[in-house]
Amino acid sequence: MEKRLPFALLLCLVFVFLYTDLVMKPGGADRAGTEPTRGPGALGTEPGNPVDPPLPSTPGSQPATVNGNGVASGPGSTPDAPAREVGPSQTVPWIGNGFHATFETLGGGLSSYTLDDYRISPESDEPMELLGQVDVATTSFLLRDVHGRWGLDRVLWDVETAPNGSLVFTHVTEDGVRFVRRIGATPDPYVFALDIEVHNDGGEAGGNLSLALAGAQGLLDDSAVSFVAPPTALAVVREPGGEEFIEWSGGDLLDGTPRRIGGGEALLAAGVMTNYFASALVPDAQTYVTEVSPRAVLDHVKLEVAALEKQPLDERDLERWRRDLAEDHRTNGSVDLLLSVAMPAAGESAAFRFRVFAGPKSRELLDGPGFGFLRPIIESSYGSMAWINKAMLWVLEAFHDVFRNWGVAIILLTLIVRTCLFPLSRIQQSSMMKYSAVMQRIKPQLDEIKAKHKNNPKKLNEAQMKLMKDHGARPPLGGCLLMFLQFPIWISLFQILRSSIELRQAPFVGWINDLSQPDAMPLGIAGFATVNLLPILMAGAMVLSMKAQPKPADDAQAQQQKLMAMLMPGVMLVFLYGYPAGLALYILTSSLLGIFEIRVIRKFFPVETGPLAKPA
Repeated sequence: MEKRLPFALLLCLVFVFLYTDLVMKPGGADRAGTEPTRGPGALGTEPGNPVDPPLPSTPGSQPATVNGNGVASGPGSTPDAPAREVGPSQTVPWIGNGFHATFETLGGGLSSYTLDDYRISPESDEPMELLGQVDVATTSFLLRDVHGRWGLDRVLWDVETAPNGSLVFTHVTEDGVRFVRRIGATPDPYVFALDIEVHNDGGEAGGNLSLALAGAQGLLDDSAVSFVAPPTALAVVREPGGEEFIEWSGGDLLDGTPRRIGGGEALLAAGVMTNYFASALVPDAQTYVTEVSPRAVLDHVKLEVAALEKQPLDERDLERWRRDLAEDHRTNGSVDLLLSVAMPAAGESAAFRFRVFAGPKSRELLDGPGFGFLRPIIESSYGSMAWINKAMLWVLEAFHDVFRNWGVAIILLTLIVRTCLFPLSRIQQSSMMKYSAVMQRIKPQLDEIKAKHKNNPKKLNEAQMKLMKDHGARPPLGGCLLMFLQFPIWISLFQILRSSIELRQAPFVGWINDLSQPDAMPLGIAGFATVNLLPILMAGAMVLSMKAQPKPADDAQAQQQKLMAMLMPGVMLVFLYGYPAGLALYILTSSLLGIFEIRVIRKFFPVETGPLAKPA
């Protein structure tokens, strides 16, 4: 059996490598240093109402210029579009159900969206800004004329507050076309209404009206580790045979291949998501979207971290690093929705109505009638092991409901798994102990055979096999079977930790305040600010567990087993050192329970080997 250990280890390494490379797709570069905290949006008192009248913007909110005269430019602008001189944008704070938002009069877009109930880190007291401003001219949910006729994303819109608390942005073009954007409250959490109306007050008609509505820009990627996938653009399309869920990430975002909505199809939602959060534009039944185009956008939070890591000398040097590093940080995603209808006749209008969601990928929201679009988005996080993940999450939630601690829930889950595997563990341990005992008793005869046939390996092997067969010394089955059986559990737990909002920032005890991230115990030593202690304890427990196994009679095999007892835990430590603390907690608990199982089996289920049998 011991001679098969290197092969078993090789299989384990190949499995872990392939899974890490193909399934646990890493995101962008790891973050070092301190994450710049996005400030919360302006606070107010009642949902659905501006907090204060529009305020003059800060210098950082000034529109971008191309000629030094205040001529604004933005994404999608065309060289033929006429220049428009605009003044500084004004910010308009607004409160919704579960969030605070800030809109800009420049383009009428959303520049800040802060969740009331979520934080950027367990140590932070500030609400988390989920959507931020990518740059001074790029905000979320901008409306653009595809042909560049009116420059809707580069002009100042008039804004007023309706009696029901809605924000009404209005822009009238020189040829008498009046565009209206209404931002309204809804009873659903993390959702607001976005209605776009086009009124032809000028009398000119004919032709097509082609508009592009941008999705969320700068969705926060709040993970500080590389095992979490970067933001992914998405679309949910209803087809005659069901629903199609489309994802764009990495090179697909850079390619920008659009998804056309054909006849008999309808767009249910389109937007961008991270592991824990998502933002989506959800058109109503009367709003027809003809195409969804993905787009790679700047991750300005990570860019700022990377620029600060270069230790700039002054503000000019910092700005230079931002420019130099910008292209490498186009790792965030967004979508553009193409809206194409006939131009309304004189005195008539066209309308496009959307619900805008920006919040957690929480299964609790699925109970609401208006969140059907969110189901495929959440389901996509479970991957190919959805049924195992759902079952494990259900068990974890049941334990959490009782003990109110996710770490305790993981420990109890481990106990259940080890209990279910105990019959197999008992058979395996008994087989190993019996084999070791028999081999120990026939060791003198084996030594004689080795001495007799030391120059004839073929006869030596035949004689050894005959002696072992005569005395019933059969190699134990399933030496690594228990480990292989638990691989799906490890993978499932990892996927749950990296994608279930319920376990985001879930504390355990002591310094472990987020089981979905490495435990990072503070050391306070120069050069070693933190250490991930749980993986180290996990490796130590694996060493003790392997040392508790029955010792082979052969010295060479015993040496091999000793080597494996050090090598395998070392490999696991290297692979899992930067992975979620909850995964290390599971394997640590499993290894300790394995040691306890061995003691129980030896005490209560002793192996009877009987007297040494005489060869026939």
